[in-house]
Amino acid sequence: RQALRQLDGELDHLCHGWAKTLTKALAHVEAYIDFGEDDNLEEGVLERADSQVRELELALSAHLRDARRGQRLRSGAHVVVAGPANAGKSSLVNLLSRKPVSIVSPEPGTTRDVLEIPVDLAGFPALLSDTAGLREGVGPVEQEGVRRARERLEQADLILAVLDASDLASPSSRNFLDTVVAPAGAESPNESSQRLLLVLNKSDLLPPGGPD
Repeated sequence: RQALRQLDGELDHLCHGWAKTLTKALAHVEAYIDFGEDDNLEEGVLERADSQVRELELALSAHLRDARRGQRLRSGAHVVVAGPANAGKSSLVNLLSRKPVSIVSPEPGTTRDVLEIPVDLAGFPALLSDTAGLREGVGPVEQEGVRRARERLEQADLILAVLDASDLASPSSRNFLDTVVAPAGAESPNESSQRLLLVLNKSDLLPPGGPD
């Protein structure tokens, strides 16, 4: 539908409208500069120019947001699976991709580089990134994997923040909540615009009464 609208000249019409608004605002500013002390100059000229430019800024911002949504529909949203070491991220990636693309092991630090897999999520294309577990005090190779994981977090359209439900009180889980989950929630207080989804994994390991 977006392509059809562009073929019908909607984008061309928008650009001409923006140019017309900007030209009109510029004319008002020039008139104020040239005839600011002239009694014949209509009142409120500068205020109208300011209002027109602000409305144009809002229109351009809305259009750019819509363009980014269109790009995601064409090339796929970037979904990053992140969390502490051994939280079950690779198992989740294998489940979503419907094939064993990531090595799964009980040993922490198995995933050391970013593994990217194109997937189809309910009919929508996505690029799924399996990342190294976020933890400190590891060797140089795994530390590079952690750095790349944090880099992908900055680029993500959606973050699947994976935590071990049976290990929420551990230092690694608390550190992940403080350094990744809380900041992401703060940057998008509106629930509809949040780009982080918290996933509690390994619920089958919880005791019958739930976590302590």
